[in-house]
Amino acid sequence: MKSRTPLPRHGAKAALARFLGLGALVAGLVVSAGCHKGEKKAADDKPLAVQVSVPVRAEDITDYEEFTGQIEAKMSVLLQARVDGHLLEVKFKEGDMVKKDQELFIIDPEPYEAKLGQVTAAVQQGKVKKNTTFFDFERAVKLYKGNNIAKEQYDQAEGAYEEAKANLKALEAAEKSAQLDVNYTTIHAPFDGKISRRFVDPGNWVKGGQTILTSVVSQDPVYVYFNLDERTLLKIQRLLESGHFAKPRDVVPTVLVSLADQDKDSYPFQGTMDFVDNKLDSGTGTLLVRGVFDNPKGLLFPGLFARVKLPIGGKHTALLVSERALNTDQGQKYVYIVNDKNEAEYRKVKVGSLQKGLRVLEEAVKKDGKVVEGVLPGEKIMVSGMQKVRSGQTVNPSVVPMPVGASPQHQVQVSAPPAGGKDGKAAPAQH
Repeated sequence: MKSRTPLPRHGAKAALARFLGLGALVAGLVVSAGCHKGEKKAADDKPLAVQVSVPVRAEDITDYEEFTGQIEAKMSVLLQARVDGHLLEVKFKEGDMVKKDQELFIIDPEPYEAKLGQVTAAVQQGKVKKNTTFFDFERAVKLYKGNNIAKEQYDQAEGAYEEAKANLKALEAAEKSAQLDVNYTTIHAPFDGKISRRFVDPGNWVKGGQTILTSVVSQDPVYVYFNLDERTLLKIQRLLESGHFAKPRDVVPTVLVSLADQDKDSYPFQGTMDFVDNKLDSGTGTLLVRGVFDNPKGLLFPGLFARVKLPIGGKHTALLVSERALNTDQGQKYVYIVNDKNEAEYRKVKVGSLQKGLRVLEEAVKKDGKVVEGVLPGEKIMVSGMQKVRSGQTVNPSVVPMPVGASPQHQVQVSAPPAGGKDGKAAPAQH
């Protein structure tokens, strides 16, 4: 058995010092970890700071639906040759505005004028023949009454006169037809409008009823066609039944239009609805509707797409909220309400149109005295921090003006609700 060699006195003291230093380091780490854990727990228990706003109460709000429409000319025509012949002359500037009855094309009229001359001469012969047979018939009548001619002679005179009358009518009809052919050699503008390019050059042979020469479209007024979906159609029908929407026979519905290069909230063109189709398109589930618009400056160009805004229902009072406050869960819109206990409350909402940067909320729905859908005037709606909130969680709210749009810099100045109350009214939007 080996005996341990005792350490020198100074070596033992150094080992003891190292041991005590290590113990102190471990103790320090344990204490530090405990402190951080306590601080983290304290931070987790602190209510989440959020911003809330009260909904803006607005008067004279009109709901509307938006659609994509297409502008079409009120009148449009493809000009065709109505007689055969050589095209002699084009008498318009391509792409120019033309007036009704303005001469546009000249087809060689000489063959038709010659035919008209022949038929006119035949008409004159027919008139002479009619007069001659008439005098013969008058004499035959007198002679027959005096028993100076036989019945057969009388019948022959009468037949010759009737035949002459019928021939004259046929010749006069042929003369009218020949005159029409002469008239058709000059092609006129059927109405005021804008003409296209010529499709046939002078010198070419054109075929009556087949050759298209050009097209003309009217410019003022114009039509805008758009399609109502089933949901909007049913909504309008229910409003009509409830009396909240004027019937078309009583008040002509207004239609608003803007073009692609204009601001999305600007609808400078105002027209009226003048046509609703008699049934839905079974393929698309939509109903064709048309508005008519004055177009004195020609800005509503046929063929352009347009944004259409159709007012739905009459004017009413509504609550408006920022779109920043709206959240979506599987298609369902909802907001977080902060109640009197500073607890976040999940609330379903139905939204309407966008009015000056704020979204319209439909009326609140109560069940057993409790609001189950929608927002009441004066309730505080969370406008920031929703991503970290769960229903029932306690929060630390601070009241801010209702923000407009997606940018927090744009806000609507509203008065803060009275302490503990839900009946405070927001001031009108200041733009």
